[in-house]
Amino acid sequence: MYSVCSVVNDKNIFLIVHRGALGDFIMTWPSLLALKEKFSDSHFILIGRPEYAKFAVKKGIIDSFISADSASMTDFFEGAALPRQFPENITSAVLWLQEPGKIENLLRGKFSANIISIRPFKDIETLVAEHYCSLIKDFFGLPCGKSISDYLPRRVGTGTEYIAIHPGSGGQKKNMSPSFFKNLAQELGKRFNMKIVFIMGPVEIESGLSAKFADFEINYHSAEQKGIGISSACGRPAISPLDPDPVQPGVILCRNLDELEEVLSNATLYIGNDSGASHFASFIGIPTIAIYKSGATNPALWGTFGKRSLNILAEDENSAMEKILKSANSMNIY
Repeated sequence: MYSVCSVVNDKNIFLIVHRGALGDFIMTWPSLLALKEKFSDSHFILIGRPEYAKFAVKKGIIDSFISADSASMTDFFEGAALPRQFPENITSAVLWLQEPGKIENLLRGKFSANIISIRPFKDIETLVAEHYCSLIKDFFGLPCGKSISDYLPRRVGTGTEYIAIHPGSGGQKKNMSPSFFKNLAQELGKRFNMKIVFIMGPVEIESGLSAKFADFEINYHSAEQKGIGISSACGRPAISPLDPDPVQPGVILCRNLDELEEVLSNATLYIGNDSGASHFASFIGIPTIAIYKSGATNPALWGTFGKRSLNILAEDENSAMEKILKSANSMNIY
């Protein structure tokens, strides 16, 4: 159940519960980093989705985690009982849950802990990450800094190799069309004389979106020979020693956040829909342009919040194209 290490029972345990998608989880990261700074003597344990929790441990956002997908957690989420080997010395907890009542009552019945429940989609009038930080600040009495971006990490990589585009997301209604992204890739490649790569993840593979970009596949050895610097750990192996056109996009499969970070580390610019990948790129410091379709998601609430991120509201694909190209110019992409 404990995926990283055995629980340290000689330290105060700060429990975090979050089962949401990647973008929703990233919205909590500035708050968690502020809490870790304040409660540096506590061990932070997350009950959440393991595919995201592993990266959060790697980046020091949490210390260890319990998989929310474990069968042993069923009674916990029903508020019926704590699983065996559950940490015994929980002193504080933050529950990011839509219906936290049963779990909060269960924890309060077992521990004398400071517990706050935050409903992710309730009573939000400002940027969600700012809203969370404000609630945390008021409850635990800690400063969140002048800006949540104060808690963001410095970017890794040189950021001089290519422009990365992610054409998917967790919801079809948030996506621009494949033809839009293909046209955007060709226009960016010609305008800035830079290589373009499309990033795909498991969601795009499962939905069939990646297949719509099959005609843009390139050879990975050729990419490496051209200095793109993508390791064989990301995507499929090379098929043949082709020498692609300098402005023809390539397609890279990133199976987890470590691989996504590796690909993004050398990106000059990232462009994508309202998605977890866009929030991730923004958080780790990649210059980011996130596209929000009018009527789908409000960027004033759910926008990316990195120091070098820009959220554009797209009324249609023509206006989106115009805004992206103008924004790329203003971000000095050469």
